[in-house]
Amino acid sequence: MNAKVNISNRAGASFPVRRMDFEFAQVPRYWANYDAGLTHFMTALSALFPEGEQFFVNSTRAVRNDPKLADPALQKEISAFIGQEAMHSKEHLAFNASAQAYGYDVRKMEKQTGKVIKVGTAVVTKLMKPFGYTKEMIDLTGTCALEHFTSTIAAELLQNPEIQAMFQDDTMYHLWMWHAVEENEHKAVAFDVYTNMYGQGPKAYFMRSTALIIAMALIFAT
Repeated sequence: MNAKVNISNRAGASFPVRRMDFEFAQVPRYWANYDAGLTHFMTALSALFPEGEQFFVNSTRAVRNDPKLADPALQKEISAFIGQEAMHSKEHLAFNASAQAYGYDVRKMEKQTGKVIKVGTAVVTKLMKPFGYTKEMIDLTGTCALEHFTSTIAAELLQNPEIQAMFQDDTMYHLWMWHAVEENEHKAVAFDVYTNMYGQGPKAYFMRSTALIIAMALIFAT
């Protein structure tokens, strides 16, 4: 693996924060099954992560000091969740920058992702405010929905050797497997934060269900 790794668990959570430093300079043009289309698809998927992961971090940080989240064990999970997501954003940002050398305008896709998240959450917040839904609740609900999608993709990657075999470059294989492992590790954290904050009653359930539909629409819009 062409990367430096520093594993830290100072928070004492149930999963560690692995501080990665991948080197992408030698990644070939078509690293996904030697196929242009598949490589383009995976690169476009990577373009979603810097802004997406930062949104997850921001939405969790916005509520972490609430008394409902005072449980020390949950606070440790939140710290580790933020640490892992921050590293995902950092490493995919580095890969995306390297992909520019092959003519991919990944930065444009990153900006588009940020715009979709910003506009989408603002519109939903405005629509739902009269019904007692706050921006913090909307953002955290969106995080839960999107984390559901990322953890589903991660689970498939981790258990499907045919998909794993498509990663012809060692660095890219380890980038995606590392990301998948950590998505699996922290998949319940956003949900735990949400249920501690807002419970599991009809109002909270309605918002989570609606967020899944909206999140899917935003993914396709991006």
